[in-house]
Amino acid sequence: MPVPTTIITNQTVDRIDQNIGDKIRLYARADYQNEAVFGGNAVPTNSATTPVTDSNYTVGYTETLTANLVNDLRVGRNYFSTATLNPFSVSKQTSASTDLGIPGFTDDSIFNNPGIPNFNITGFNGLANGSTNWYQNDSTTQLSEQISWNHHSHNIMAGMEFRRLATGRAAVNSARGQWPAFGVYHTVGTIKCASAHNHETAPVIRSSICIKAVSDFSLAFPSSTAPSLSPA
Repeated sequence: MPVPTTIITNQTVDRIDQNIGDKIRLYARADYQNEAVFGGNAVPTNSATTPVTDSNYTVGYTETLTANLVNDLRVGRNYFSTATLNPFSVSKQTSASTDLGIPGFTDDSIFNNPGIPNFNITGFNGLANGSTNWYQNDSTTQLSEQISWNHHSHNIMAGMEFRRLATGRAAVNSARGQWPAFGVYHTVGTIKCASAHNHETAPVIRSSICIKAVSDFSLAFPSSTAPSLSPA
């Protein structure tokens, strides 16, 4: 069953100009945009919300020093941030994985990385939000100073510009671990499987119904597990 994507956007652009006498002009401009994109999924745990914030600020100072000389100073900053968040992070459920009681799968509460491990179920949509709780920001800070001299048909300009670019990113695939294999067995009888409670291998007698992937998942009979060993 398809689940719609929803987008909520808020934006404002504001500017103030002020003249001081007939030689000085000041202005300030601000642009702010906030957007939240919700990507729905038939499996609720697999949905994601992507908040995006973009802000831009500029201040300008222009002064006419003489009839032939004009000075122009501008300072500005642009900041962009975005993230991909799972439903547990959005609703601030900080211990969903820990509350499952599976030893070794407690990174959500230890490293403040809300969510559950990935559960892959052969032939079915699994529970997967491993590629979430990703964060990125980009910023540009700029300062420019320019002086212009005009005389008859001649125009000479000199100045400088300073610009700083910065990018930050925090992202890890399957940071909360994964149970990658449910439903990989095709025989009935005594087999070895990883215990969901103590991660020890022990012989388990499984009936024919246990061959099904959903039954494996319901009974916590994966063929392997991969708990995370590092924070996101």
